[in-house]
Amino acid sequence: MSNHSGIVKLMGICMNIPDLYLVTELVVGGSLEDLLHVEKRRLSGTEILSISMQISDAMQFLHMANIVHRDLKPSNCLIDHHGVVKLCDFGLARVLGREMSRNSESRRAGTPVYLAPEALAGAPTTNKVDIYSFAIICWEMHTGEQAWFALDYTHMATIVLRDHGRPIIPPDMSREWKELIGVCWAQDPGDRPSFTAIIVSLTEMGAPKPIRHGKNTPFKNVELV
Repeated sequence: MSNHSGIVKLMGICMNIPDLYLVTELVVGGSLEDLLHVEKRRLSGTEILSISMQISDAMQFLHMANIVHRDLKPSNCLIDHHGVVKLCDFGLARVLGREMSRNSESRRAGTPVYLAPEALAGAPTTNKVDIYSFAIICWEMHTGEQAWFALDYTHMATIVLRDHGRPIIPPDMSREWKELIGVCWAQDPGDRPSFTAIIVSLTEMGAPKPIRHGKNTPFKNVELV
């Protein structure tokens, strides 16, 4: 997961038993969570397209490697001072097809607000859970609000699972965005698109291509003491 410029680079591992530490790339800036819900900044249409494209590009890379993030949310989307987005926090990530214990697979992993219906229900993980999370992130970028902010877990889960409810789409949102978000948070995971298809849609909406800064090389110019 370290050779994509849109993913925070793993620099090293410190093992001082019983303590274990991961040393990662420093991203000077903040997170999308900070931008939306701390600074309360309203993003422009161009900024939303750019951030969405960068998230999609990094997630496409992960999915092509059969990796599911499982906790995609604004606080795990870091943004540096140049507007470059880097995904972080892979503590819940899983490799599709790798055998896991029944308890590990059945536990609800992730942050409830961004969990797909099937994840809330404890169903086996597929990469379509990340597509649903992406839709909630896009909704938050457009509205500046936190999805289901006033609801407790039980109420939120009932709305999403039983009633097939979703956050209210603003009437002034463009048709293209309404359609993209709508299909990405579809109740049936089989109806959700891939990140490859999402990138095509974003490109048609005028999103710029992510800037490539070259492959991130783990341990390059790093001395481990």
